[in-house]
Amino acid sequence: MYTCPICGFDRLEDRPANYTICPSCGTEFEYDDVRKTREELRQAWVDNGCAWWSKLTPAPLGWNGRRQLQNMLHPEAKFVLRHASEQEMRILLATMLAGAN
Repeated sequence: MYTCPICGFDRLEDRPANYTICPSCGTEFEYDDVRKTREELRQAWVDNGCAWWSKLTPAPLGWNGRRQLQNMLHPEAKFVLRHASEQEMRILLATMLAGAN
């Protein structure tokens, strides 16, 4: 299994390359990530509420996009996010994950 570098979904069956599409965030690798930066793609997904993208592949049981994204972060950053408002969380996630590439 592989992990999506945009949203942190860790159940990709194929490497995030060669037009693989992440069912979590909808990024099509080598297409979307050529046109936009990873930060821009991640921010768009966060702005959309970290919603499950695929209409064909159901989200895993208990799946939570924000939790998935937080798992990409350093433990200290996770602590800060637990105490942030919704707006603060969006800003912090986008800022912190800019370096997660």
